[in-house]
Amino acid sequence: GGKAAAGGGGKRNVRTESGREAFDAEVLAALKAAGGESVGAGELRAALDADPTQLRAALNRLIEKGVLTFTGKARGTRYTLI
Repeated sequence: GGKAAAGGGGKRNVRTESGREAFDAEVLAALKAAGGESVGAGELRAALDADPTQLRAALNRLIEKGVLTFTGKARGTRYTLI
């Protein structure tokens, strides 16, 4: 079997403020869809077809804004809306 196509998230331009805000809104929507449950970054990445680095940056921005909290470390980190 061959390797799956790498990447994801190429459809978004997060180099602009408006692009980052739009992506952050997508991340928030995915978390809201979880119905208050905590969600792992891998689940969010799959749901959004997002680049891991861009997703991590978005999650950190949302944590800094105080709309998101997290538990755990590394691969065990789970994110929850406040």
